[in-house]
Amino acid sequence: MKAIQKKRSALLVFLILLMVSPALYSVDEDNPHIQRFRQLTEEHSYQSAYNYLQEPEAMNTISSSDRVILQCELLLDYFVLSIMHQMFALKDIPADQDIMEHRGREGSYRYLVYKPDEALQEAIEDDPENPELYFWLGIYYAEVLQKYNGQWLISNEELIRRAMSGLMRAESLGYSVLRLHQVLGELALHSRDYPLARGQFERALEIDNDDPSYHHNYAISLYYTGEAERALEQALIAAELYRDTFYRADSYGLASVMAIELELWDRGIEYTLQARDLEPTLYRFPQQLIWLYLRQDNPEAAGENAVRFFEMYPTNPSVPSSFIQTYGEYGYFPELAELFEGLLEKHTQDEVRGNIFFHLTIAREALDDLDGARQAMEAARMHFSRVFDADHEVFRQLDRMADQIN
Repeated sequence: MKAIQKKRSALLVFLILLMVSPALYSVDEDNPHIQRFRQLTEEHSYQSAYNYLQEPEAMNTISSSDRVILQCELLLDYFVLSIMHQMFALKDIPADQDIMEHRGREGSYRYLVYKPDEALQEAIEDDPENPELYFWLGIYYAEVLQKYNGQWLISNEELIRRAMSGLMRAESLGYSVLRLHQVLGELALHSRDYPLARGQFERALEIDNDDPSYHHNYAISLYYTGEAERALEQALIAAELYRDTFYRADSYGLASVMAIELELWDRGIEYTLQARDLEPTLYRFPQQLIWLYLRQDNPEAAGENAVRFFEMYPTNPSVPSSFIQTYGEYGYFPELAELFEGLLEKHTQDEVRGNIFFHLTIAREALDDLDGARQAMEAARMHFSRVFDADHEVFRQLDRMADQIN
């Protein structure tokens, strides 16, 4: 089961977008120069906001800790381009536009050389009890992890350790904002620290109970801390809150895992069907339904989902191989042979027919139909010979099958 709700790109990328809410600042918000800085950022005048912090009057009246915090916030959240997150380009943009509309676009920019981690660590030496310094240090390493993922100056493992350390230190000093709990929760899930993740998503939900991703990830942390019933409830809440079909399907798929864990087989089928119907091109849902239906002694419904699965990847041998394993586990080799024969009636492409005949050979051998197995094996050889060179691995496999059957 996936450990973290992911974006459509499937990375692991394992962090949800870090810019989730305004922070409750520990900086001196009554300072008029900080208020002017806030006004400029609200107007999306990001380069101007940075320049304002460098003006002598602002330099003289804003504390060094507050200035570092404001610079890190500005550079990390509102950069247009960055190089290794040690050089940043900012830009003033129209107030009705979002920074993400400009991020990554080429242009003529003046890069600012600024290493947030070094600036924050230096500030911490002078102000070791300031939680927001640790917060931004953790956020910095989490951002680097997300953006560079194995292509930075230190390893992903060390980035995760430093990010978690900073965020946990900020929390221990009484700092509690949604962004902290979300990011720390995501990192904890990735690190399989499920008790920590559970606590963070509980805090996140106390702040924002309407974000489905928090419910989804809270469900995962509950599951891995032994509370499958509550996990099921949270997964279903997430599925109802999501509007995007991909994420709704993912949460229904998660709910099906919880239902299966609780041996609620009919509900497991129900949630998997909902997931499949929302995202019919994702193979994992029909694949799971094959197993669930065979377990419920419903080979007809299993066969319908097997056909769906096969049609997604008709030349991939791992698909019918998975049928061999699942159908064989429940003793449904006759139905499997019928399934393969039905697929042969639908397909004329040589590679696809070779794939089907190859696995039909195995099914017929399991039924002690050795003549039928030999016929299927030779048919597979014939079709594969039309698309593959003679030294292809599949022919060595067919030779081994021939030795076994004969």
